[in-house]
Amino acid sequence: MPELSIIIVSFNTRDLLRKCLESVETAAAGINHEIIVIDNASSDDSVDMVRSYFPGVIVHENDQNVGFTRAVNQGIKSCSNTVFIALINSDTVVPKATFNEFVDYLKKNDKVAMVGPQLVGKDGRMQDSAGYMPSLVAALRQIAGWGALRGTPRGLRIRAKPKEGIQSVDWLAGTCVVIKQKAIDQAGLLDDKQFMYAEDIEYGLRLRRAGWQLHLLPNVRVVHFGGASSTTVAHINLLWLGSYFCIASSLGQLKGFRYCLFGLFLTTSFFVRFLAVLAMKLTSQGRQRFKSKDLELFAYTRTALQLSLHNAEYAYSFCSELEAKYRGAPLKASI
Repeated sequence: MPELSIIIVSFNTRDLLRKCLESVETAAAGINHEIIVIDNASSDDSVDMVRSYFPGVIVHENDQNVGFTRAVNQGIKSCSNTVFIALINSDTVVPKATFNEFVDYLKKNDKVAMVGPQLVGKDGRMQDSAGYMPSLVAALRQIAGWGALRGTPRGLRIRAKPKEGIQSVDWLAGTCVVIKQKAIDQAGLLDDKQFMYAEDIEYGLRLRRAGWQLHLLPNVRVVHFGGASSTTVAHINLLWLGSYFCIASSLGQLKGFRYCLFGLFLTTSFFVRFLAVLAMKLTSQGRQRFKSKDLELFAYTRTALQLSLHNAEYAYSFCSELEAKYRGAPLKASI
């Protein structure tokens, strides 16, 4: 029986998936493991590529894009009697011996259910890799940037340098994590009512409520290209934002005025960032042009304000409408 089952959800990322699988082989060297690819009806010959170049990989073909969460659950259910399960995105490159380090760490720490690395982009810049439960205090810290000033990030989402040491967090970005099977048995599968995005937050908080710890290991760096199979990244990020409001209401237990205030804090955070970008562009030599990514901050500001001025039911409706709109569109099959 494999000690580690590695699950990769793929959707139209053929070339990146190949790089990912190549890296996984070295990342899990020395561990008795199996690799399972769940393909969400790709149209770029991803399945043929896997079967041609990686005949030992188990492939499950879906006849439609069922979303990330349901595909992950499908992979977990298909695992053999394994001890650890790794969930990684198809647009990642995992360093050598990464899974060895993660598995050893979980073996030595009985109370830890899940571990994850610090994510970096192809340009080497750090990406959000973990975070804390949605709360008024966390939202305020996100606005103030206290984490960056004090070197101990305690906002909603965090990044960590190796010198900061291991971080105990409320959730880990599901881009690359390893989790104990017995923790899954206790907490259950991912919430497949969520098509994709923010399901890692919901699951992390559920694990925490079950008494488990989640640790971010910033000394391990995993390259995450991000947005590789999405042509509508800005709109999908709005889906993440809507899902985050839903989680704040349900697991964060922010109701009524507290829910509204939380949303206004997030709105302020986005708006402050937008003003900072605006000032930088206008004061720079030659007056830099706005990029679509810069303007997205204004869209997030407007959407956060809209969500905060309504109740949680509106957030659920908002997410449902976006999901229905993009289920047939090219969606990035990752958290």
